[in-house]
Amino acid sequence: MNFLFKSIDHYQLASPNTEDQSRKFFTEKLMFREVKKPLSLSSNGGYGSNRD
Repeated sequence: MNFLFKSIDHYQLASPNTEDQSRKFFTEKLMFREVKKPLSLSSNGGYGSNRD
């Protein structure tokens, strides 16, 4: 099965013990903008971003 992505609108990423590295890669290299999680989900770790 093959997939072809035309664009990515947003994503949610959990990267235990490497969130800072992942955040830096997606925001600085891929130029995604971090989206703050709702307070009710913030204790779960991870973060989300989107591409403007």
